[in-house]
Amino acid sequence: MVGAPAEAGEGGRLFQCRVENGECREVEMDGNSTQTHMGMALARDGDLTIACGPGFTRECDRNVYTSGLCLLLDPQLKPRQVLAPGYQGCLPGLVDLVFLFDGSNSMSPEQFGAIRDFMVDVMEKLENTSIHFGAVQFSAGVRCQFTLGDYAARPRPRELLGDLRQLRGLTDTFAAIAYVAKRIFTPELGARAGAKQVMIIITDGDATDEDQGGVREAEERGIIRYIIGVGNNFNSPDTRLYLSQFASRPSSEFVKVLDSFEKLRGLFRELQAKIYDIEGTSDRNRFHLELCSSGMSVEVVQGRRVTGAEEEEEERFVASPSLEENVTDSYLGRAGLIGGRG
Repeated sequence: MVGAPAEAGEGGRLFQCRVENGECREVEMDGNSTQTHMGMALARDGDLTIACGPGFTRECDRNVYTSGLCLLLDPQLKPRQVLAPGYQGCLPGLVDLVFLFDGSNSMSPEQFGAIRDFMVDVMEKLENTSIHFGAVQFSAGVRCQFTLGDYAARPRPRELLGDLRQLRGLTDTFAAIAYVAKRIFTPELGARAGAKQVMIIITDGDATDEDQGGVREAEERGIIRYIIGVGNNFNSPDTRLYLSQFASRPSSEFVKVLDSFEKLRGLFRELQAKIYDIEGTSDRNRFHLELCSSGMSVEVVQGRRVTGAEEEEEERFVASPSLEENVTDSYLGRAGLIGGRG
């Protein structure tokens, strides 16, 4: 038996070959060409054959899962059973995200409109996900534009922000953070059990109030805070340091500075990646076997089947492995061997 895992557009094919004359014939299997890299691993146990491919992919909540498929073949090389080692069902991560946006007197109606357009764009592009949204405007006071529950009941951002009016006034950022942490992320207003809570703060200037414990409150409640400082008021070398007091740690990953409101239009992809990072590593639905590529190797001994998988010995999601990472990020499972004692 010979595997050709890169044949048929990387679908993979299997061949039965005779050693004495080199003649080969393709083993016909239902769905063979659709199973990515089928034939990457082969094993025999008596008169049974098992063939595996590690590239079975499917989409879940816009994340791509990759595991493997194996085919158990009878003595006539006909499929007897389809196996899916390491298969992880779709577990969409829950994210409750609230926009906390500046409506103070320091920005023009056009600039305020750019913030509105940015929020609508983000929500519309992420509408078919498990992310729920809320929006709170702040100035000298706060105004809840819509809650997480409002969005769940009517996920139409343009309608929810249809009567948006700029508050104007001061920039009481600390008080606004405390308000969202205590009043908005609550079950009564639509916050879901087990969901990661994210606050995206958009502001164009320094806070005009003092911290009365609002940031600490958000931190203790586990609310992830991503702050966007936008406009001419944030053009000093100390801007990032100043904004970091509102953000989660490390601040290098949760502080964004834009010198113009127009640049909000190009921020979606970066923000999307950040949200998916948060979603994928949530405590309730963190990654386990979604990326394991099981079927990279296989052994069958006396009816027992063991497949290798490119996964951690202690399962955890590695967002961006690098050469500096330790060996726990290695291709564990690339090869396997079963031995016996005595």
